[in-house]
Amino acid sequence: MEFNLLTTILNKEFVNYDYLGGLSEAFKFEKLPRDYEKIARKPMDWTSLSLDETISSADDFVHNFVVFAEDNGIKLKERPPLEKLKLQE
Repeated sequence: MEFNLLTTILNKEFVNYDYLGGLSEAFKFEKLPRDYEKIARKPMDWTSLSLDETISSADDFVHNFVVFAEDNGIKLKERPPLEKLKLQE
């Protein structure tokens, strides 16, 4: 929902619905992250996705939003991927 809110703000637009309804409304905006509609539609049919597909899709979605925000003048700090973190035992 927060990603969709950022998209609406950067487009100076609005949506009438929250989460899923708002995602569909945002697909018409001029400025969108790369593959926004393609990736955003995947969780709408989450029962057909494996856990690995869900994680990969979420990672792509977040990465594309970081690039989108930076392209629009918002500097975000990207965190290291899980495989690079040292986990405590």
